[in-house]
This record gives sequence, C-alpha cells and structure tokens, in this order.
Amino acid sequence: MITLCSGLAVGNDDMQQAVSLYEQGALNEAQAKFESMQNTDPGRADSYYYLGRIQQSRGEYMEAADYFEKAVELDQQQSRYYQGLGEAYGSAAQNVSFLKQMRLAGKIRSAFERSVELDGDNIEARSSLITYYVNAPGIAGGSEEKALQQAREISKRNTYRGHLAMAAVYQSQGDDEATEREYLAAIEESPDEMGTYMALGIFMTGKERYDEAMQVYETALKTNPGHMGITYQLGRTASISGAYPERGEAAFIRYLEYTPLPDEPGLDWANYRLGLIYQNQGMTEQAKHHYEQALALNPKHPEAKKALKKINR
Repeated sequence: MITLCSGLAVGNDDMQQAVSLYEQGALNEAQAKFESMQNTDPGRADSYYYLGRIQQSRGEYMEAADYFEKAVELDQQQSRYYQGLGEAYGSAAQNVSFLKQMRLAGKIRSAFERSVELDGDNIEARSSLITYYVNAPGIAGGSEEKALQQAREISKRNTYRGHLAMAAVYQSQGDDEATEREYLAAIEESPDEMGTYMALGIFMTGKERYDEAMQVYETALKTNPGHMGITYQLGRTASISGAYPERGEAAFIRYLEYTPLPDEPGLDWANYRLGLIYQNQGMTEQAKHHYEQALALNPKHPEAKKALKKINR
C-alpha cells in the first residue's frame, strides 16, 4: 500500500487542490487537474507521480508504472517515486505469467531498494521490501534474512511498525503463534491503530478462525464504530465463512453508502462480497443484482464475472 509522506510540499494552489481531490477519492477530478498541470508544465514530476497513484487505485498497474517511470526520470531523488514504481510493478506481477513475473522481479526489487537508499526512514518502502523478500524465490533475490534485516530496521524507528513487520516475516515462515503474538503486541503498543485489528482479523480469517476474527473486528468497532476498513473486513469474513449473514449484510450496506479512499477496497468489491452473502443464503436475485453492480463499477472485475456466469447457468 502507498502512503502520502507527511509534510509533502506542493508547488502551488493548483497542486494543493489536485492533491486534496485525490485524498478525498475524487479521482476523475484529480486526474483532470494533474493532466492540466502536465500540459502547462510537462517537467513536473509530482503530477506524474499522482497520476500513477490514481491509475494504481483503479487497478491499472502497468499504466501506473509508466507514470511512475516518468516521475523517476524527471526527479531521481524522491524516495516515494521509487516506492510507487515498485508497488505498481509488484501489483502488476500478481496477474501475469511466471515468466513475466521474473522479468518484473528485478524492477520491483530495485525500485524498493532505491527508495530505502534515498530515505532510510521510509517505513512503507521497507515494509514493501519485506513483502518482496518473503515472496520472491531465491533466484529473484528473495531472502528471509534480508526480510528480517528490514524488520529490525523498522523496529529501530518505530516499535509499533516493527511488530507488524516481524508479524509479516513470521507469517511467511508459517509460524502462526509468533505471528499472532506480534499482532497482539502491536495492538498493546498502539491500541487505537485500527490497521492492526484488520491485519489480525485477516490473518485469522485465512486460518478459518472465523469466530475469533469477528471478535477482533467487533472489539475494534467498539473503539471506532465509524471505521470503514474494519466494517469492510467484517463483511468480508462473513462472505468467506458463509456465517454471520445479517452482520455481514449490514456491514456492506453501510460500506456501500461510503466513498472509499484510494487505498481502501472499492465499491465493486463490496457489491461482489455482498452478492456472495446473498448467494450463500440462496437469495439468487439479490446476489445477481450485486454482481451486476460490481461489474457496472468495474467491468474487469474477475470474481464478479465468474460469479455472475455461474449464477446464470
């Protein structure tokens, strides 16, 4: 996930307005602003950077990478530009053949390593490097030891993020007990950080510990009842488990009234998962409606396509 750096300096009022539109999730309006600035001043690396982020938010990862490449060409000293480039190539690699993944691997690793080289305090880039090191094969530079090194460096800078980084390493090693321990330590360190509850709940859902995952989400929502990320994940667990249909339905109905931020699940996914909840209950027409809604929002949505095709047989 890409995060805005604090204290980001923007060049003028137009840039400030465009960035504000992006942060509010008004992607079309933000895109128009950034493109207008490009036409006026094609040498602005920051406008290419944000256009890359917009395309990544839409799932257009190679288009995003093209924009990030242009940003890097114009300014090779910005850690976040290389971070964005690595994220875009990393996301693109998830949807291509193994051979293409291997071709992208070097670009992904190099981008993240350069990002960290430029800014050792860029915790997001270090976290992305951990993801790369634990998932890439050795021939492509994967390394548990390098992942641990990055986790230790994060721990030096931020105890809370260090626990999350160690959890990621332990999870890659299949050490469930240590993974859960680190997530719980992170919650104890920063109990108001909702991202940790999400991570722990997702981990438990992946282990089919659905009751425990739901308890984690419910605990988080008692602290922050308006948190839409937790709301979505609660619904997601309901859609995967086939249980808690009423709670899951309520969560997604609420989420569908919300405008997700660029780094949050889109309404296409909320519709798709609400469709699953209805389908699990045998409510075929309601399920079909929400699959169609998902495809109306994102015609490329692969899971909604499959679900609708199956339900129409």
